[in-house]
Amino acid sequence: MKFLNLVPIDANYTFRAMLQTLSRPGMIEALALSDQSQCLPETALMLALIDVETKFSVISSLDDIDAQVWARLLGSASGAPIAELPNAEWVLSFGEPSARDLNSLARGSANEPEAGCRLIVTCDNLEEFASEENLETTEKTANDVAKHQSTTIALRGPGVNGEITLHVVGLSENFFNTLAQVNNSFPAGVDVWLCDQLGHLAAISRSTEFSVMQVQEIVA
Repeated sequence: MKFLNLVPIDANYTFRAMLQTLSRPGMIEALALSDQSQCLPETALMLALIDVETKFSVISSLDDIDAQVWARLLGSASGAPIAELPNAEWVLSFGEPSARDLNSLARGSANEPEAGCRLIVTCDNLEEFASEENLETTEKTANDVAKHQSTTIALRGPGVNGEITLHVVGLSENFFNTLAQVNNSFPAGVDVWLCDQLGHLAAISRSTEFSVMQVQEIVA
């Protein structure tokens, strides 16, 4: 992909989906971009929000994703300036960000909560509940190398009717435990959107309380 493009109708649709999921944490929304847009779902989320006045950063824990290349593509498509991680208003993480990276993000303050970073993290799969297939550890031979962490979290708080369960494949318990620590001083904190390979989207706002239900390792 040599350039990125998000047409206005898709930008508006993506923006509404992000607002909807942030207002209802744990709810999954499926993004369906038109053929006119040339971008991945996770980059569509960035392009719908960043502009020439928005500082952003891209990080990656995936071997086949070069964060600098994607930062240049997003910057070229949006005009937004690339910033160091602590100064970024929006951050796209391909794969699970490290605890160090999470702790480097701007959290704002009680007086300026709007200064908190917004984080988009890619994962393998999102489900509103953990299926029996995903809750079982599948035994494979040593030749199988594609192993992924699977974490189920229970969410509570504003926008959640009681409690909702979200099953996330591709992010570990450590990610969610670190995020809980980052967001332990509401209204300061980081709003997070999770985006899977099929374009499914779910959010965890800084006001959301969540706990890890169980962690399994599955083999894809």
